[in-house]
Amino acid sequence: MAVPVPPSRQIGRRQRLIRENLLAYAFLTPALILLFVFGIFPVGFAFFVSLHRWRRFPGDYLGLNNYTQALDNFAYVLFFWVALGAFGYGLFLLWKLWQKQDERLSALSTIIPGIFNAAAIILLMNWIAVLLPIILNIPQRIRGQERVAGLFVSQLALSFQFPEAVAAGNPFLLATVIALVISLIWWRRVQSESRFIYFIQATGAALAVAFSGLTLQLTITEIQTAVADAQSKGESLPIWSLVIFISAGVGLIIAAYIVW
Repeated sequence: MAVPVPPSRQIGRRQRLIRENLLAYAFLTPALILLFVFGIFPVGFAFFVSLHRWRRFPGDYLGLNNYTQALDNFAYVLFFWVALGAFGYGLFLLWKLWQKQDERLSALSTIIPGIFNAAAIILLMNWIAVLLPIILNIPQRIRGQERVAGLFVSQLALSFQFPEAVAAGNPFLLATVIALVISLIWWRRVQSESRFIYFIQATGAALAVAFSGLTLQLTITEIQTAVADAQSKGESLPIWSLVIFISAGVGLIIAAYIVW
């Protein structure tokens, strides 16, 4: 006959496992930071640059113009389905949380901190997108000035005080504080061995949905501009717009069948 494990011993074992998991993630954090700085960030910055007229310094916003020159009108279809794919991936992660039968409440409770974490990350990306052109424009601002020690550092510090940088940075700081407070409250209340996995999944789901919305907004804006330009010239709707509408309808029918 199996001897029941005392509740105190179960709690101690659970706390030990949580401490071991946190220690493991603490050791992984430097590698994750390096991966972000030298892997993910350059890709995101390259995409940001591709949306602008960029020579040596930041230029005008071009939208998807560079992609349409490279891929022709297929770029609109590609970005449209990338947005829908990101949305589908976010729903898939939420579905994975729903599948946790024994800890469904704990898993679904991560959605709220996940939303605030995703908002803080999105606002961080927006702040970087606003701040980077200002920093990269420092050589233009110091042109003609006397080269003295500390000139670049002073201009770098001044870049953070530009009105547009402050306007983008304040919402990011506020969202970060709120996200940290909500995440810490959730972390103390939920006593699950898998809570970190749930936390990452919920944040990833919220980020995927947010990325989908931003990409879809960018694509639809470009599509509306192209369609309005075609109508002003008296031309028929381009074939790629029909491809998007028809494929979207087919995709909705398939999604409805899956949900049913």
